Amino acid sequence: LVGGHGSENPVLNQIWIELSENSSIPSAIVGLFFSPDKSIFLYSLPAVLSLFAWYPWFKRQKKEALLALALVLIGFANAAGHGDWGGGSYWGPRYVIQIVPLLILPIAVLLDLPDERARRKWGAALACLFTLGLLVNLVGVISNDRDYFDIYGKITNLIGQLDPLR
Repeated sequence: LVGGHGSENPVLNQIWIELSENSSIPSAIVGLFFSPDKSIFLYSLPAVLSLFAWYPWFKRQKKEALLALALVLIGFANAAGHGDWGGGSYWGPRYVIQIVPLLILPIAVLLDLPDERARRKWGAALACLFTLGLLVNLVGVISNDRDYFDIYGKITNLIGQLDPLR
């Protein structure tokens, strides 16, 4: 059994234990994308536009788009493999924050489309998401997630952080 229980290699055995017993990779992936506590798309709202930008970027610059996509997937796989994939009670998606620039990068293609109307539409969407994202992160800056944890005994999230501010 390569990497499974009973393996003679202690390193592979430890990797197997970490991946199979200490984390639920499918729930981590869903949580990193959609949860109200740790979603990359909630705490970095402009990254939502990357979902629309990868294909045009791939058509324009195939190698660069594939490299960035591979790095994003590696970052998400690394975070999903952690037993504590959400990063504990910390604000936002702690283990995937380093891939945010790679998620933002493809948006430049949307702002450089030949159709001026489409460029303005994507630019307005980006400005709106940037403003909303600024408000989301402002909540994190002006509130203390440790206070929330100490008072409520729960892991912090955006809605929970708004309550002590009230």
